[in-house]
Amino acid sequence: MSGPKVVVVRTREELQAICRRLMARATSQLDRVRARAKQLDLWSPALEEDLRRRAADLERLYDENQFTELQLRIASELSTTDLELQRIEEAAIAARASARAARRHAAAAASSVREALVAAGIAVPEQLDALRSLERADDRQLAAAYRLIDEAMAMLTRSRTGSSAGQGEAAELAKRLAAGERRESLAEWRAACDAGAEQRAGRLDRLLAEIETLEDAEAAAALRARASELESESWDDRRTLLIDSLTLDLAAHRKTAREVAAWTERLRDLLAALRQVSASAGAREIASRIERKLAASDRTVDEGLVRDAEQVLAGESRARAAEARRKAVLEGLSALGYEIRESMAAAWAEQGRVVVRKPGAQDYGVELAAPGDVERLQVRVVRAEGVAADAQRDKDAETIWCGEFERLRGLVGLKGDEIVIERAVAPGETSVKAMPFERATNERDRAVDKPKVRARP
Repeated sequence: MSGPKVVVVRTREELQAICRRLMARATSQLDRVRARAKQLDLWSPALEEDLRRRAADLERLYDENQFTELQLRIASELSTTDLELQRIEEAAIAARASARAARRHAAAAASSVREALVAAGIAVPEQLDALRSLERADDRQLAAAYRLIDEAMAMLTRSRTGSSAGQGEAAELAKRLAAGERRESLAEWRAACDAGAEQRAGRLDRLLAEIETLEDAEAAAALRARASELESESWDDRRTLLIDSLTLDLAAHRKTAREVAAWTERLRDLLAALRQVSASAGAREIASRIERKLAASDRTVDEGLVRDAEQVLAGESRARAAEARRKAVLEGLSALGYEIRESMAAAWAEQGRVVVRKPGAQDYGVELAAPGDVERLQVRVVRAEGVAADAQRDKDAETIWCGEFERLRGLVGLKGDEIVIERAVAPGETSVKAMPFERATNERDRAVDKPKVRARP
């Protein structure tokens, strides 16, 4: 089909730009994994080596022009890094929640043993009496607290056994029973706790652990202080209500924090993409706005900023793709001997169409028509205005252009670009359009394929 055609132009430069933007996002995600692992003390040389290897693999695929494989690999990488971040954060949260539960259990056990000693008329050891709060206890301090609790429980057992002595047969029976008595362990004491209360406290531990792990220290400290106040509440029903209320507050807090975190990461991804295309003033301005927002302490979600950045990025991407497509077609036509001037690309971008001819051709030319993004391009033979219509000559011109169009596709393909025909008609099926042609080129619009000649001094 050598008549008018609608074609799609895909350029290597356009594909490279897409891959660079995707690589910027993947690299940003790998950096997040590294930073989060270091922040939570889960970084290791093996993890660092793995992250470096994966980043190098992406660069290698790009350098080897394996763009399809690269895009598939990046999609897999983004999914993998999301799972890695979840795994790292979950490990840290679980460890903090477990440690918090252990401290809470130890503090509750110490309180119960103190009350039992007082009820039995036994002096409470000074060290045990000091165990009022274990919120900031480390592993060593927690182990010491458990030893004190075990010693206090042993004191209670000896006291109960001794008080039974000298009470006749009942005392003797109690003594024989005491001989085989096994002290209740802390684990058994914990198992005897109210299951519902433990579940509520466990949820609270988990939420506090999330906040301590994923948010700033100031927010965690304020909420942790509220939780500590509950430990001193003696009325169980009131304590249960306060725990439920705090749990709801923390859940709402985490929901908002997750939304802010997702929005922040979206901004970082957009910033990484904008840095790949920050040629225009608009792109630089929106990138600067994002940088200021990320640096600010106020992280209120600003969806307008995200929309503005996405619009600018989409516009930049379309503009660069259109420029690359126009350049690929005009360079290919220049190689075929068509007269391509420096002003043509700008005229095409501004007017949406341009006519190209071979030097000396006065009757026929080729019109390139496309919207601003050159997503689809219409190419067809046109006749100079004032030239008498001749069906046979029109058909001959279209047939000649057919051969040259196939050569154009071949030349474009050598550079890694591609022209795909979406629709075409046979020569002579439609009338050739007549339109005014530009006059011969002047010095300002000289052909771009002609080398510049400098006079020797």
